[in-house]
This record gives sequence, structure tokens and C-alpha cells, in this order.
Amino acid sequence: MASKLEVENFIKDIKPEDKINLIFHNDLDGFASGILFYDYLKDKGCKDIGIYPFVIINGNLKDIKENLRDRDKLIILDLAKNTIHPKITELLQGEEVLYIDHHKTDSPLENKNILEYRITERYTPCSRIVYELIDGKEWLSVAGTISDYGDRYPENKEFIEGFLKRITIHQINI
Repeated sequence: MASKLEVENFIKDIKPEDKINLIFHNDLDGFASGILFYDYLKDKGCKDIGIYPFVIINGNLKDIKENLRDRDKLIILDLAKNTIHPKITELLQGEEVLYIDHHKTDSPLENKNILEYRITERYTPCSRIVYELIDGKEWLSVAGTISDYGDRYPENKEFIEGFLKRITIHQINI
């Protein structure tokens, strides 16, 4: 399991000329994570970004690998360990891989070439983890957090309420 500093260094070391694939779960938490990362990459000047929302229906990463373009880096967001094919080493040769997730699992991925970062000691949806790493659209992170039932956990209360206090919401009487 990677430290936050290792992940921050990976992210910081992304260069505009890097060719990157983003794979993320196709729920709101995954899309929010993917959009936050995509925006970050565009702001860094990256132009060659493959985007792959991943539908989890009796599937795994092996199914999507056939459609990926050759890349320097692969970033996987909000996909539980059991959706990632056990032979990922064979599938991801030559790519630098960053894997960010929040689903609890007994063990890390068996591939030491993957920089794996998961927060499981508190319930933190992936969109919040990504936001805390790279910043971006806070509203999107809050929406992703709420959509993944993050509002039901006290550890997200300050994050959500802090955002809501900073914005103005006008009530419309109909």
C-alpha cells in the first residue's frame, strides 16, 4: 500500500506529454473522481487522455484492457479489488499504474508495480479522496460523496456541511 506522499509525488510527476488512461466506476462517485482527475490532467497540459467509465456487471479489468490504447500511465479510480483481474501484471506491462479506491479488502493487490492508495479506516468515497489529493471542483466531490452514502457517516459530516455553509443556496417557494 502506498503512502499519501508517494501518491502525491506520482501525481506531481505527471508531465504534459504523458499518455494517460483513466478508468473509473460508472457510478457518480466514480464519475466525479474521473472528472476531477481529468480536469487536473487538462490543467497540467495533458492532451492525450483516454477515458473509460467501467461498468461492473460480471466484469473485470481484463475485459476493458482490450479497448485501452497504449499509454505511459494508467489511473484506476473507485473500482473494488475484486473487479481487478488477478493477472493484472500480464495486462499492464510497461505502464505506470495508480490505483485509488475506498472499498474495504483484506489485502492489497498482488502487483507491486501498482501504486495502490486506499483509505479504509474511515468511510471516504473515492471522489473525496481524489479531491483531497488534487483539489478541483469541491461541489463535484461533495456530490460524489453523498451519492456513495458518505453523508451517512459522521467522518464526512464536516466536509459536506463545510461546503454547504460556504455556498449560498436560494430557496424557491413554489
